[in-house]
Amino acid sequence: WFKHFATLKDDRIKKAFKDLKKRFGASAHRDAEFVTLSMTCGDAEESALIVNEMVNLFITARGNVTKGEVRAKLTKLTEQKNLLENELRAAERGLDDIIGDTGFTDLRQRTNLRDTVTLKLDSLEIDQNKLELDIQQIQAMVANFERQATGPVGTQVEHQIENDPIMLALAQRRNFLEAALAGSLTKFGENHPSVSQRQVEIDQIREKRQARKAEIAEQTRRANFQNAQDQLVILTNEMERLELIRKEAFAEKERLDLARRRYELQTTKRDERQVRLEECELAIERQKALLDDPTTPKVLRVGAAPPPLEVSSPRWQIFFPGGMVLGLAFGLGLAFLIELLNDLVRTPRDVIRHLGVGLLAVIPDADEDRGLRNIDLYHVLRQSPYSILSEAYRKFRTNLRLSTTAGSSKVLLVSSGMAGDGKTSVASNLAASLIAGDKKVLVIDANFWRPALNTIFPKLQPENQTDQVNNTFGLSTHLAGLCGYHEIIRPSDIEGLDVIDSGPLPPNPTELLGGRHIEQLIQHQRQSYDYIIIDGPPILLVSAAKILARMVDGTILVFNAGATRRGAAQRTITELRQVNAKIAGGVLFAVRAMKGGYFQEQFDSYQEYQKLQLAAAV
Repeated sequence: WFKHFATLKDDRIKKAFKDLKKRFGASAHRDAEFVTLSMTCGDAEESALIVNEMVNLFITARGNVTKGEVRAKLTKLTEQKNLLENELRAAERGLDDIIGDTGFTDLRQRTNLRDTVTLKLDSLEIDQNKLELDIQQIQAMVANFERQATGPVGTQVEHQIENDPIMLALAQRRNFLEAALAGSLTKFGENHPSVSQRQVEIDQIREKRQARKAEIAEQTRRANFQNAQDQLVILTNEMERLELIRKEAFAEKERLDLARRRYELQTTKRDERQVRLEECELAIERQKALLDDPTTPKVLRVGAAPPPLEVSSPRWQIFFPGGMVLGLAFGLGLAFLIELLNDLVRTPRDVIRHLGVGLLAVIPDADEDRGLRNIDLYHVLRQSPYSILSEAYRKFRTNLRLSTTAGSSKVLLVSSGMAGDGKTSVASNLAASLIAGDKKVLVIDANFWRPALNTIFPKLQPENQTDQVNNTFGLSTHLAGLCGYHEIIRPSDIEGLDVIDSGPLPPNPTELLGGRHIEQLIQHQRQSYDYIIIDGPPILLVSAAKILARMVDGTILVFNAGATRRGAAQRTITELRQVNAKIAGGVLFAVRAMKGGYFQEQFDSYQEYQKLQLAAAV
């Protein structure tokens, strides 16, 4: 395998490695745990030898590489372990620092400490609520006593007044005097001095009782009001003391919560370092086990590669048919692509599908017939009457007569979208075909820009010199009002065919063709001729063509199969329809016969038919 490379040592080695990269293959299967090796070589024994040697080299190299990777990982893991141990010790020191800074030695027993502070705050809140109720009651009593101080004496005060010793003594004295007064009234009458004296004493006792009652009521109410105020002050002071204690407890709780959060964050950090340290130690143990394992590469040879029993490539029985099929598919695809990219109006099917106008004639390309090499294509009907081109023009004449659109048309405009599409050839041969049918035809050259009928149908030699002046007359001079009808119509060398040349190029051709003189000319000549054929200018280049199209009975559009684009043909038809011009139909000019197509078969059949006809005529 190595000897068939170049003779120089360096070149042999380079080419051998290049060939080895190309011929040697290794593929790993996705759903399996093995790699398949292959070698393409001209000798079966050498291919097996190369595969086995490559397996040996791979296993050896893989073992060295794998152990080197394991040692590198072990070193990296050891460094990571030392770093984690240092971070773990730093986290433990951070926990001790938090306890020392905050003074909460029981942070590790966070549940009991938190419950104690919470219970203290709850108890303080209960005491505050109770004090608030007592304060509200005392405030109500103070308000009540304040109302009693200015209002009537209450029942409780009345009872206290009645039980007063002085009030009891005065009551007894009053009762005694009232009894004595009653005896004196009975004994002495109302006007007796003793009765009056008794009455005065009784009134004095009553006044004393009233004064004593007012004094006792005032003292009692003031005492009750003062006692209630004193209780209110005591309870308010107690509320302030409890509020201060509660604030201190709440501040302690907040300080405890802050310390607890710091302690928990530090604890989480410490636990994370602890977990990572354990994972690192476990990974170190695994790498040490891999390093000590004799089968560290984990790559085993299934078996030695045997020499292949048959040739895998090339398999000619598959390559030849496959190549033919692929070549055929490529050729068909290329032909289809070329056909798809070609936007010419080449076939009658293109005219019908893309243009939507009636097809009156299909004129073959003159290069298809060798007999037309020395024939003037403007006079193909006269010079080669038995050619397929002449037959196509005769079919054109027949289709024109039988067409429902153009059958009754006497004035026809022959035009095209662009110059050089063959409209003049179609117009001259159409006129010749109509004359062959015993029709009198007038051909008008309305293309002032590129006149051609004066050369296609040359002027006859005048019989006298007086008529020679008419050689300068034409359509332009008549439309300009410089001459009459008879001065511009001249006979051609074909009997029954008269011609009106375009004449000198006027400075305003479009205005002349759009004037009333052209309409008068057409109307006047309708009575003298069976057909009037106007060879007009291109429609897409000259606006006067659309003016002529509106004056005639029908417009015949010429499409060149080798030059007319679909877009140009569609724009031509659109512009004629925009001016309401009547389109008699279309003529497909210079159609080439495609191999294997209908036109090729028709051309061959016509040539064979003409041979038999000519032989019978001879």
